[in-house]
Amino acid sequence: MNRLLLVVNAALALFLLVRALQSPVAAAAVPAREIAAASLQVTPEFTADGRTSALVVDVGADLGPAGARGEPVQLGVRLDPPQPVLTSWRTPRLLAVVPATPLPRARRYGLVFGDTVGDAERGRIAAGTVKGFSTPPVAVLQVVPGGEGTARPSVTVVFDQPVARDEARKCLQLRTGGRHERIACDVLVPGDAPSAAAITLRPRSNARLPDELEVVVDGALVPVGGSVALGKEQVHTVLLRQPLRVVDIDGGDGYVEIALNRRVASFDPSLLRVEPAVAFQALATSRGLRLVGEFAPGSVVHVHVLQGFPGHGELRLADAAQQAVLMPDRGASLDFTQGGNVLCASAEPRLTVRGCNVDEPWVQLQRVYPNNLVRALQHGDEPTMAPAPTVPLPVVAARNERWTHDVDLKALAGGPLRGLYRVSLSHRRASYYPERRWLQVTDLGVTWRAGRGSGMVQVVDLVTGEAVVGAAVSVLTATNQELARGVTDSQGLLALQWAEAAGSDRTPFLVLAQRGDDVAFVGADATEVELADEGLGGRSYLGEQLEAWVWPTRGIVRPGETLDAAVLVRDGRGLPRPGTELVASFTTPSGRVMAQQPLVVPGSGLMQASLALALDAPTGDYLLSVRPKAGGGAIGRTSFRVEAFVPDRLEVEVLGVTPLHFGGVGTVRVRGRWLDGAPAAGRAVTARVRLLAHALQFPAAAGFTFASALDQAPPGELAAVHGELDAEGLAELQFALPADAAQQGLLANVAIELEDPSGRVVRAGTSAPVQRPDRHVGVRADRQRCEVRVLDGAGELLGGEQRATVRLEQRDWTWHYVPSGDGRWRWRTEQVRSPIGEWNVVVRDGCASLELPPSEGDCCVVVTLGERTVEQALGDAAARPDRLRVRGPSEAVAAGGRAKLVVTSPAAGRGLVTFESDRVHSAVVVLLRRGDTELDVPVPEGLQLPNVHAVVTLTRPVPKSGPDQGPAWLIGGTSLALARPELRLPLTLAAPATMQPTDTWRAQIEAPGATVALVALVDEGVLRITGHDDPDPLAFLLAKRALATDGADTAAALLQRMQFAAGSKSGGDGGEGGGGLLTGSIDNRIRPYVRCARVELDGNGRGEAVFPLDGYEGRVRAMVVAAGPLGIGAARAETTVAAPLSVQLATPRMVAPGDVFTLPLTLRSRLPDGTVQLAVQASGALERRGDVAAEVQLANGGETTLLVPVAALEPAPGESAARLVVRAQHGAFVREITAEFTVRTRTSWRQEAIGVDLAAGGELAIGDAWAQVEAVVRLDGRADPQLVPVLQRLLDYPFGCSEQTTSTAMALLASRTLLPRWFGAEDVRTRNAGKRLDDAVGRLLTMQTGLGGFGWWSGSFDDDPYVTAHVLEFLLAARDQGVVVEASVLEEALARCQTWVARSDDLGLRARLLDVLSLAGKPVQPWLDWVLAQSLDVDARLRLAAVLGRLGQKERAEALLGDDTETAPRRPATGDLASPLRSQALRLRAWLAVAPQHERLAGLARGLQRAITAQKHATTQENVACFCALAEHYRRQPAPQQAPGGSLSIDGKPVALAEQPGTHVLRAGSKLVFAAGGYGFALVELRGLHKVDDAERRDRLALVRSIVDVETGQPVTTLRRGRQYEVRIRVEGDGAMAQVAIQDLLPGGLEAEADPVGGRRFGADHDEGDGDGDEGRTAADAKSWPQLATRNVERRDDRVLFFLDRMPVRGELRHRVRATLPGAYAWPAVRGEAMYDPEVRSVGAAEKPLVVMP
Repeated sequence: MNRLLLVVNAALALFLLVRALQSPVAAAAVPAREIAAASLQVTPEFTADGRTSALVVDVGADLGPAGARGEPVQLGVRLDPPQPVLTSWRTPRLLAVVPATPLPRARRYGLVFGDTVGDAERGRIAAGTVKGFSTPPVAVLQVVPGGEGTARPSVTVVFDQPVARDEARKCLQLRTGGRHERIACDVLVPGDAPSAAAITLRPRSNARLPDELEVVVDGALVPVGGSVALGKEQVHTVLLRQPLRVVDIDGGDGYVEIALNRRVASFDPSLLRVEPAVAFQALATSRGLRLVGEFAPGSVVHVHVLQGFPGHGELRLADAAQQAVLMPDRGASLDFTQGGNVLCASAEPRLTVRGCNVDEPWVQLQRVYPNNLVRALQHGDEPTMAPAPTVPLPVVAARNERWTHDVDLKALAGGPLRGLYRVSLSHRRASYYPERRWLQVTDLGVTWRAGRGSGMVQVVDLVTGEAVVGAAVSVLTATNQELARGVTDSQGLLALQWAEAAGSDRTPFLVLAQRGDDVAFVGADATEVELADEGLGGRSYLGEQLEAWVWPTRGIVRPGETLDAAVLVRDGRGLPRPGTELVASFTTPSGRVMAQQPLVVPGSGLMQASLALALDAPTGDYLLSVRPKAGGGAIGRTSFRVEAFVPDRLEVEVLGVTPLHFGGVGTVRVRGRWLDGAPAAGRAVTARVRLLAHALQFPAAAGFTFASALDQAPPGELAAVHGELDAEGLAELQFALPADAAQQGLLANVAIELEDPSGRVVRAGTSAPVQRPDRHVGVRADRQRCEVRVLDGAGELLGGEQRATVRLEQRDWTWHYVPSGDGRWRWRTEQVRSPIGEWNVVVRDGCASLELPPSEGDCCVVVTLGERTVEQALGDAAARPDRLRVRGPSEAVAAGGRAKLVVTSPAAGRGLVTFESDRVHSAVVVLLRRGDTELDVPVPEGLQLPNVHAVVTLTRPVPKSGPDQGPAWLIGGTSLALARPELRLPLTLAAPATMQPTDTWRAQIEAPGATVALVALVDEGVLRITGHDDPDPLAFLLAKRALATDGADTAAALLQRMQFAAGSKSGGDGGEGGGGLLTGSIDNRIRPYVRCARVELDGNGRGEAVFPLDGYEGRVRAMVVAAGPLGIGAARAETTVAAPLSVQLATPRMVAPGDVFTLPLTLRSRLPDGTVQLAVQASGALERRGDVAAEVQLANGGETTLLVPVAALEPAPGESAARLVVRAQHGAFVREITAEFTVRTRTSWRQEAIGVDLAAGGELAIGDAWAQVEAVVRLDGRADPQLVPVLQRLLDYPFGCSEQTTSTAMALLASRTLLPRWFGAEDVRTRNAGKRLDDAVGRLLTMQTGLGGFGWWSGSFDDDPYVTAHVLEFLLAARDQGVVVEASVLEEALARCQTWVARSDDLGLRARLLDVLSLAGKPVQPWLDWVLAQSLDVDARLRLAAVLGRLGQKERAEALLGDDTETAPRRPATGDLASPLRSQALRLRAWLAVAPQHERLAGLARGLQRAITAQKHATTQENVACFCALAEHYRRQPAPQQAPGGSLSIDGKPVALAEQPGTHVLRAGSKLVFAAGGYGFALVELRGLHKVDDAERRDRLALVRSIVDVETGQPVTTLRRGRQYEVRIRVEGDGAMAQVAIQDLLPGGLEAEADPVGGRRFGADHDEGDGDGDEGRTAADAKSWPQLATRNVERRDDRVLFFLDRMPVRGELRHRVRATLPGAYAWPAVRGEAMYDPEVRSVGAAEKPLVVMP
């Protein structure tokens, strides 16, 4: 041994000596190994859309650190073209390079190693090494034929990335197959876009094409933005009219698949045969056909598809196809046949397994140690269980034979079983984990009910059903910690409680019960008992939290009005929390908070929230929510609608509908009244009936389904039925129902419209089922049983004997990615059905039943009887316990009292009643008998809750003999309302029942215990529009709360199931019963009668509400809510307001000068019979055009309507009102009313500002368009007055999107210090500047989306990065000047901008965002350096120059400023809205930021001032950019050292000029001449009436308007009062456009129909909105003039406005209108413009006067 060690040491020493001598020489002799670029291997990784997300570089050696696992490293690696990258070593040899944004396809790049990578020993990549690579080229995904059967079929080529249309024209060719003759084609893209991924080739000729075509794709094709061509020419063959052929026939498990080359929708099944004959069902699939039947596995089936298949159409199977198919073996399967995991220890210890085609199946039984149960259930660890061998199953079965086998568990365990086990099942060739089942062998039944910090356990003997006394119970957590423990009492019950703590392990996971060696458990971490359908749902229990009842005084409000709402706060015990600070937030339809109101909870808890709406408030649905100021979610909310509505004056109700049957006649009885109660005699009434799909229900077949998926589509709307109310205000309208034989039932929606004198309508409606007159077939089925009911036409069981077919089917779903015809691809789902079995049943006396075989998955039962077919889906096999039906008292019960329950049970046994909420309060053991059991049980004491739930469970003992092999477990429940008399205040509201319009409404309030009341008095005509409910705070606060407990029971998991007699199974009902500024678009003369006031009550709870009626006639509803420290009360009262002699005049909303029309004047008398003397006087812009009877005979209760012919005049300057005074006298009684409405003038008040350089002089001519004008001339020594015309343009711009609102406000902000000098301190523009800025900020807040950015309109859900940057720039400047802007608004928007900077591929956008982020003081340098290294357009360079100027990097900034003449092209259809003029402004702005004293500034400013002055139609972007840049430049200029001077002559007469403004009256054609030689500037303001320019113009945009009858779909020229029509506006431009506004001013005889609101629309206007119907439109029209997608639609009093983000070349807009007052009306031309392209403007052709007939 010593000799061996000596030899080893010597050898080692020699080796070290030689190595030492060689090392220096080797190091000096071997040079560093250079790794060339050619040896680098680059492997790309891709995103889902094919872009390159990462590059993995194999550097050829281990250059990275050992153990590298993807940690980021700095290696100096970059991309060319430049883009930020992240580098990391995935392994020592693989380098990952991840670009900041994925690389687009078809691009060339270089991977540049800026630093040396590696070292001399391992190898290195030298600095400057460049490895070139390309991203993948464009690929053709699919070539799809289209237009089959048409004269001009097409072929669509689908690429994986967009291809430009011009590129497609050059590189795509369509030719005939074989002969290769080129076919002339049009190249089409969806929406006429410049590029698309789907390119369609459509032959230009209508000549018939051959069936086979070829698409040639040139290898030079390059996608949009790419630099890598396709490479090699590709030829794709496509068949236009593919002859039908069989592609393949194959067999599956129980089916045969026939693959066809094309899909067949329908076919003749007689053309399909199989040999040997097997019954099968043929189903159409996306691939062809599937024949489902009992095909024997291993057998050969000959399948024949006969010639002529599918039996119809042009392309049939030319030759028969046949194929012998070897049916495959069944798949291997092995599992348990029984569900559950509990085996009664007294039952036979057997477990049944089933299988097919498995080799050597085996079973294993392992005992689980109780102390390891939690871990075993969670992880199934082997150490938690005792080891056990696997035991083979002695199964002998033929191939494909399905077998079952009973496993003797006792033999498997080697003795008696008791305790917890795991059973595993598998076989020799299994490729998956064994099938496993937990198994409890026990005689203990554990019932568990638990809530917050509390639980109730019941333990019974499963064999005897008796209580188990002294059972030890433990509640364990998921970490095996004991949460609670105890021992059951004499009733087998144990109540447990435990402390809850946030963040700690205090959640029950397992409940373990033990008696001796007998152990049982139930899982406690999830609800195993489903009670959702037991009527136990509702809102959550409050606990210690607050809840707010929020109630608006009405459901609808007009723009310009104020909405009031009551807010009442209570906690879970029903008490207020005085002093709690809350915030009421009003949210716009776009989801943005527009206003907030702080609230402090008073002692009563009752508060008032109010919102004053501006006239330009957007219409739509608003949300009012209340939240704690300290944070958290909303504790209460409500909604209301903003709409330009007119209150109803009539009301109509449906009195009843006769029973409806197919083929019969239905009758609907209606009654119409004036709101003051008088019959609406003689008024036109219309019934519109729409038939909808409906699932019938009959008491004689409760729970049965009478619907079928085979039913035809409902007929839709029937012809309208017209009638007239009789003297009592009643009418009966009859309508015929179709005799449809396929449907069992429909629902008739009956909508009633009652026309008022103005032509407006009020609505009401009802619904009624339409039934078969002969019989109805119904089905009720579950996984085990199917029941059939046949009823007669009256819904009773049909006597006699009938035969029906029952079919059980499996339903599967497949998905296919298919072209949709518009160039896009979409997923389409398809249902495939496979029959499981079919049976014939005999229905005797209307009843039949059938036991069903086992089934799994999505199945349905189909029943056919004669021509009737119904079906019921079974869904997934979710096993659940049978139910008890529990009914409680309808009245509230008292805490501590008793409750009477009725429990309907299919079996007798020991029951447990628990009272639960979000916790378990008490439990009572009861005895239940089969059928109904009446119980009288105690209600727990001290419950301060709205309701409590009584849950009843029943565990039936296991019978020792008979078919039942285990117990049944049943459960049910009901909700019990709890009496809370202490919360209910007695409130009386003593209001007058009738009054006169001149009276003052007074009401006495008495509510003992209350301290304050909120009273609202509202026109019933307003409330009826939305069906507004009366206040009922107690109903809200005491509303049912949902059961919030968990429950489980060992009996629910028993392996054996109880069986009950047919028909004894019942369900529970839980005791539930049935049942911008848009100037002039809002007429503020329409003032609905709404009053609201807070009334302080005295010590006795008394107070008085007082409201003057102000001449109102109709009916008002008084609604009052009162509250004190504890109690709450609410009441309502109605007051009819009627004059003894009622005088009502129907007026239009707006008219135009020259309109001639009639106004219905309705007189109704409550005075004795006599003569009414009338005097009608018109004034203002209105004159009478005919006589009105001076005397009218009117009886008591009588009514008459007179027509007052009038004509609208051109209003006087400053006046727009038309007035009509009606004086009616009956004896000594005199009633006088004044009606006012607006006349839209042909002239408009206009202010126009002009700046004049006195040094240059000049001439100003007053155009002929001025009807009346005066000039105010001011002198100023500064140049900034030249900006006033620009400011005026912004102030006058008619629309109000976020960009336009921001631009106007930004100019106001920049001119705040200039306005007093320009206009004077008292001018309205100066005084209102601050308010306009606040309003602008408020309006912009409504346009902020939930993402933090800003959208174009208040209805936007998507934000726009360019708009966001523009808005943010203004908000930051406004905040710096003292305007209140919420910090959270700014932070959210800035965060959104930072996200866009990191993710956007648009360099111009990144520059814009970096500009605004630098204004906010955010760090921008890292991204700034990267963006500056890119190729940038001029606007981006100018913006970044300003950023560098702010950062003090002057030299870098000046290098970006470049040539002063370089500008951006106009881009009105892109997000940045660039233009040459705006580029000039950005250049001046940049120089001011970089070098504010530079000599170039003066020349830049002069050039920009000349340019913006000359541009009369600049966009808001151009105006604001020029204004702000010039204002900043002028602000920096020194004040002049001499007084300005100059001379002026008007129409040749000299006029003295002074610094004080002078006013001069002018006329059209006047000339103002300024003499040169003066110093300074003159500001000329023209004020007066300017004629509206209605001359037709089509500047790149054409508008054509038409109107059609909604009912007929035909164009009309003459309209009928009360009818509904659709206005269609065809819009055509010379190319795609962006940000287009279309304004349709309505004539006086038309009113816009608003969107459906609550009860106002009842089925009649089912195509409301923008007119989505296609009545009267041909298919060609619909395709040539598609409906345009709008961003926002505003329906106002006199107009409808459409705003479009994007507009294709052509399209159509539609909206609904209703004809009102008869007459002839001027219809203003429809107008449109592209808001950011001044070259795009249109005024439609002059329309003929619109005629409305009575």
